Amino acid sequence: MAAERVDVAPLTPTQQLLYCFERATPGTAAYRVEHVFRVRGALDLVMLQAALNRVANRHDSLRAEFSAEVPRGAEGYQFLGVVQRYAASVQVPLAVSDGPPNGPCEGEAAWIDAVLETPIALDSAPLLQAFVRRASADEAVLVLLAHHCVWDGWSAGLFLAELGDAMTAADAGTPWSPPPAPSFAEHARRSHHERTVQWLEEHLQWWRRRFEGAPSVSALPRDRDYPPRQTYEAGTLWFEVPASTGSTLRRLCSELRATPFMLLSAGFAVFLRRHLGPDVVWGTAFGNRDGEGLERTVGDFATALPLRVDLSADLTFRKVLSAVRTAVLETLPHQGTPFHKLVPALQGRSQSQRHPLFQVLMQYDREGPGHRFPLGPLTAEELPIDSRSCTLDLGVRMWEMANDDGFGGRVEFRRDVFDAATVEALVAEYLEVLARVAADPKAKLSALLDLTVG
Repeated sequence: MAAERVDVAPLTPTQQLLYCFERATPGTAAYRVEHVFRVRGALDLVMLQAALNRVANRHDSLRAEFSAEVPRGAEGYQFLGVVQRYAASVQVPLAVSDGPPNGPCEGEAAWIDAVLETPIALDSAPLLQAFVRRASADEAVLVLLAHHCVWDGWSAGLFLAELGDAMTAADAGTPWSPPPAPSFAEHARRSHHERTVQWLEEHLQWWRRRFEGAPSVSALPRDRDYPPRQTYEAGTLWFEVPASTGSTLRRLCSELRATPFMLLSAGFAVFLRRHLGPDVVWGTAFGNRDGEGLERTVGDFATALPLRVDLSADLTFRKVLSAVRTAVLETLPHQGTPFHKLVPALQGRSQSQRHPLFQVLMQYDREGPGHRFPLGPLTAEELPIDSRSCTLDLGVRMWEMANDDGFGGRVEFRRDVFDAATVEALVAEYLEVLARVAADPKAKLSALLDLTVG
């Protein structure tokens, strides 16, 4: 539908980076964010469409498009000739198809694969699309596909919660009148003016001190050398931390006053110590929502930044955990540093063969595949999907299992440098480290690294 364009804002630093990547590799799946759910109950498509539109129009980030039409007076907002412009209203595209009569799963995987290849044009709002495949009168698959420029994992949680609220109200025939959503455009404009040259330099100085002398490459043993240019072709490996180990690790979190993210990251640092040496560098995801109201704002705030710990001494695991906790907490005040400014400050010119600053990432989410939640009058369950593309050598995502005390995990890896068997062996090492930590959290690094696998 044609809509009047209103309002304008600059691209945030994170959006600038993503926009550059998109221009370099147009149409890549690396910067699309996908969510796939099995929905149970009688899905009213008219209700769903109306709710999608209501929620999308509440958040200006979901009315954004990246346009070369720059209004007079907004020239200072340009980045590579474009600004964010906001449509007065949008309608979320909703494509519906029916499954085969022989069962809900026949052809379902192929349909999901095809849907996830749908391109998203940055110059046409909204940068969000929805797809439904009806398997029966009371079961369907719902896919939400968004561009990372306007969406991150936190945004997905906000959007789904509001979508459920809107559908609940519609089902009950009552009005849905939530408070106004904080404006992403205002955040982008405020950041543009507040992040001065002096502000940037102060943060870069901290990063330089923190990473002085750090290794320029933190890569795990590979099966092949890096190709001249990265292919982004991804492999996926799923794994689980058994409930017996997971329950002990959760108890340790309480005893050691640590979050599961901190404890699992400390175990990950021990695992990396075996391959990277005592100066351990890896990446992790930061929410980067430290401003007023940003916890209720849909938009792309998340950033991945490097962490560094010194594991040259034969520390106990408790000491490793303390070092990781300190590294995370000291990084938090500097998480807003633009990544594309950080790379030349720490590493110099980035190389096309590998991700800059760190090649391995570990992140933790409280919820993952298998998580069930109400979606208005319906019930939805997140489905596992393989990675479409990979920008890092190895990216590990972990979450709490929905039905027991264990943890689930997914590894995405570069198929151009790793074989699946190599990644399986690396995951087995990490799982053994966690099992040893659960058995003896006072164990020293030398004992934790004396593995029976690998």
